[in-house]
Amino acid sequence: GRIAELIDEVVGQQQTASAAAKPTRPARLTNIQKIQLIQQTINEQIRPALRADGGDVELIDVEGDKVIVAFRGMCAQCKMAEFTMRDVVEARLKEYVSESLTVEELKD
Repeated sequence: GRIAELIDEVVGQQQTASAAAKPTRPARLTNIQKIQLIQQTINEQIRPALRADGGDVELIDVEGDKVIVAFRGMCAQCKMAEFTMRDVVEARLKEYVSESLTVEELKD
């Protein structure tokens, strides 16, 4: 499905990251700016691919550099959710927001 394609794309991007230009990020973000940029990245870079496979991701909270998300729809039961969280969600947030971010899944 689309998730597998996205994972392959992200892995390929990570391998060629040294040659690729990184998105411009502010040197220092306020908490509000960081949360807004995280939400924007989820909405624009992550959510469309997950929705294509019948899933979704919800931003639950941000505690310092820890981003807490919950998977919804098909992603909630997917065996690949941990891989998707690390190699798609976390990778994109590190790319577009801050290298210091980590992502954890909220378990219901």
